Amino acid sequence: MRNHIVKIGRFSSTVLITVLSVILSVLITSIIDFSINAKISNISILISIIAPALIAPTITWYMVGLVIEIHHSEQEQRRLATYDFQTGLMSHRSFMDNSHILLMQCKRIKEKFNLAIIDIDNFKAINDTYGHGGGDEVLKSLSVNLRKALRESDTVGRIGGDEFAITFFGTGGDQSIHVLENIRIAIERTVVKYAGKYLKYTVSIGVSGINENSSLELDDILKHSDMALYEAKSSGKNCIVKWQ
Repeated sequence: MRNHIVKIGRFSSTVLITVLSVILSVLITSIIDFSINAKISNISILISIIAPALIAPTITWYMVGLVIEIHHSEQEQRRLATYDFQTGLMSHRSFMDNSHILLMQCKRIKEKFNLAIIDIDNFKAINDTYGHGGGDEVLKSLSVNLRKALRESDTVGRIGGDEFAITFFGTGGDQSIHVLENIRIAIERTVVKYAGKYLKYTVSIGVSGINENSSLELDDILKHSDMALYEAKSSGKNCIVKWQ
């Protein structure tokens, strides 16, 4: 029953527990009234003393445990909404919300902003050859490489099946290209072990951004990065293309 209560949420659970408590209180009161009317005074006195002493602590501890469990459940739901469960990186929505905030900050303080889209080359072939388990290991490997290469001020997330994105706060185009090139080389040299086999993979990257006085919105920057990524794919993959 507790699992079902947790699923319906904190407010509904509180209402349900309150209703049950009222019903129980009415039941006890009715028994006491019956005992009094039936002139069984000793029993009514005994019930009035023992029942609250037994029931109140039980209900209290149950409600405390329930509130804690609901709180943990809500925290887990927020975590799943914020982070991608396979890679531990930001989810698509969380990444977009965060990137929008960073872009607004860059515009306000006249800072540079760059956004890169990273796509795993031939990911479908990896899944077809090694199964989805092999594909999952490649996704995790890529996320590890991205975390190692980025600063705390940079934001990284998984925005699609095999697509990842990075925002560079206050970083110019040349600096971001340098970081991305290090990432590309590190990935190219990475070997993933899965089911007794060794996998190698590469990525293609498209990047675009704004200077200190640009008025472009996040959707425009994403579109330009996506077009640059398409060009990188068309140019033979395993390379970086910057939107001009």
